[in-house]
Amino acid sequence: MDALKKQLDDMKETFTYRMRDFQKDLQKGNSDTASPSSRLASDFAVFRTFVMTSLECLQNQMELLSRLADQMETRSRGKILLIHGVPESKNENTASLVATTLAKHLSVTTLTPDTFSKCH
Repeated sequence: MDALKKQLDDMKETFTYRMRDFQKDLQKGNSDTASPSSRLASDFAVFRTFVMTSLECLQNQMELLSRLADQMETRSRGKILLIHGVPESKNENTASLVATTLAKHLSVTTLTPDTFSKCH
């Protein structure tokens, strides 16, 4: 992550530097001996390289963030037990119902409603 931040900072610095130079050239009337078309072609090539590098950096960041989000989601689901086929009713004590169902169908008698941190 630090490498990506450094890369973005470097690109920002490069962009700021190039734009400052470009603005100075415009203000002094571009009195260089090079022809305007060759100067334009050179500036375009540099700008194109900068934009492509910036897009690649942003793509790398998106991939990294996507992987991190996927890892976080996977970790958050690691301690979930889904039970299907249990009829629901209003105002039921879900933890008690789960403990009773597991005791009945799986012969797990050590579970109590307090065993579960959350039940939905």
